[in-house]
Amino acid sequence: MADIQKQHHPAAPRGVEPGPPARPLLGPGVSFDRTLEEHREIRRTVQELMDLIGEYRVGMEADLWLRWKGALSAKLFGLRERLIDHFFEEEQSGLYEDLAERLPSLAPRTRSVRNEHRVILEEIGGILATLTVLQSTFPMEPTLLGQTRATLWLIVRHERRESDLIARAQLERMGSFD
Repeated sequence: MADIQKQHHPAAPRGVEPGPPARPLLGPGVSFDRTLEEHREIRRTVQELMDLIGEYRVGMEADLWLRWKGALSAKLFGLRERLIDHFFEEEQSGLYEDLAERLPSLAPRTRSVRNEHRVILEEIGGILATLTVLQSTFPMEPTLLGQTRATLWLIVRHERRESDLIARAQLERMGSFD
């Protein structure tokens, strides 16, 4: 999925450049520790979004609903921006090519995980587009809440699968993987 472009909203904050990695690099420029920490941060953000979704109530007062919808939209937008950067870094690093080359038995799983990048970004984009047109006079569409939850769980599953692939590559590099 090398076509993922690094896109930022003009008002989005830029990340701080990381220091040197604590462990050897997985692919050109990919730190094991930094990547796994990024996966944990993404899962924490997903949990915050799940908690926020749980706060929705049918019949919320208009001002409360607008604040809730604004918080959900902002948090989803931030997650999407983070995932764009995260996926872009993984794509540019050669991580997937390196994994498929060094562990050919994992190549199908590597392709599957890699293909999820586009799906996840499209799903979040669709949810954000829908949130922008919702009016406070209508109850939240139950299918949108379900779609949002399903997308968030897809992200969690994706990051777990990706972390597993990276851990296997690290074990193989250290000579502990058969």
